[in-house]
Amino acid sequence: MSKQKDILGMTSDAMRKRREEVCAEIRKARRFDDLNKRRQIDLAPPEIVEESEFVCTTMDERIIAKLYGECPEDIEQSLDFYRRRFRASNASNVADEIVALNLIPRIVELLQAGPTLNMRRTATHIVGAIVSICSTHTEAIVKSGVVPCLVDLIGNPDRELRELTLFALGNIAAECCEYRDLCIKYGMAQRMAMIPDGMTLMEARCAVWAASNLCRGKKPPVDLEKISINFRYKFMSLVMREFLISVLLPLFNEALYSNDTLIISDACRAFGRLLDATPESSYKYILKPNTVECLVEHMGNPNLKISLAALLAVGNIVSGDDEQTQNVVSCTNALNNIHRLLLDGDQKTKREVCWVLSNIAAGTSSQIQTIFDAGIVPSLIQILKTETFQIRSEACWVIANAVAGGNKEHITRIVREGALTPLSDMLTVMDCSVVVVVLKTLAEILECGEYYKGSVQLFTNLIRSLFISFSNI
Repeated sequence: MSKQKDILGMTSDAMRKRREEVCAEIRKARRFDDLNKRRQIDLAPPEIVEESEFVCTTMDERIIAKLYGECPEDIEQSLDFYRRRFRASNASNVADEIVALNLIPRIVELLQAGPTLNMRRTATHIVGAIVSICSTHTEAIVKSGVVPCLVDLIGNPDRELRELTLFALGNIAAECCEYRDLCIKYGMAQRMAMIPDGMTLMEARCAVWAASNLCRGKKPPVDLEKISINFRYKFMSLVMREFLISVLLPLFNEALYSNDTLIISDACRAFGRLLDATPESSYKYILKPNTVECLVEHMGNPNLKISLAALLAVGNIVSGDDEQTQNVVSCTNALNNIHRLLLDGDQKTKREVCWVLSNIAAGTSSQIQTIFDAGIVPSLIQILKTETFQIRSEACWVIANAVAGGNKEHITRIVREGALTPLSDMLTVMDCSVVVVVLKTLAEILECGEYYKGSVQLFTNLIRSLFISFSNI
């Protein structure tokens, strides 16, 4: 059991909660931006379309007349006209035109009940292209009642139609929690369990990405009970046992072992989002030992998208209780992979690494020891000296938590590694909360200095000399 030190009037547990709340706000802002980073449809090679097709109003009127006609050939020609326009001109302008001319209801009708497979494919392609542009266009599509129609198409035997459908639903679910829950309400997760075996690479990409978007958002978080059924699920030749579990977990777990970087990164993001959106008490239903090990392994992936996505997922795990944190630090290379990201990552990655380390440092004394064993403390002190304020302030929390929850030997090592000077430098920043954290941490270090006998106040003298230096500046 870790010591319950008091920093800012808070115990270690309260400090952990504070860190979770602060970091949740940081991630909320980032997640909101990410929610609106849509994927553009790219399931076919680009086509060359003559410009004259697009400038003639008479042609447009004839195309619209064909769209509402009875002749299948004319309808397909009209749909194909708009499909090719999305690829050859400004997609936003094309979507604006379709919305302004109120063509969406007809396109949705053809998507659902078009007499030919090609007609349904093209209509679905157009819907997918529209929802990949902006919120206004997505709202127009959702209001047309297309979501249940798209969900029904997930189980269609045609592979291309399934890909187009998953792409469209993925962008709709990514728009906001309301649309995410609408997709869940109409059974999107359960339908995905009915996808036939033998997914192609493109279909697997669409499936994992679309499913991961069902886990997005925290206001409100996804209701796991609504995406659970009893089923036998097969994905990429792996047969899952039949039991009551979330439909999405087998998909995500298997995707972690894919050879495709997009599939792996989306699976890592999915676990991060699930953990971010669910209470700690539900972690045990989401995480299996091999899942944690795989996420830890992916933190060492040379692909930055994968390593960062895995880091964020692991960060949510260690924001749980001490048992969840232990599941991470017990994995081979867990702290080594974290250390590598701290050394080699970009500014964003380093900040996230410090957040992960601060949660580990808020754990037990033995968990704090793993940070020392991995040689991370000198790197943290170097960050306190050289990095931007945002990263330095995050690093302060790692040191503060380690001092608060560590033993006398831990504190002594922190001092001997040279932490006092860069910590004291943080007293000059304009952020009062950081200054208070540093002062409390220095007070803890002074208290530790009194532990050593012989009336030699080792740490007191060091800190006194630092403040004398400050007063002479």
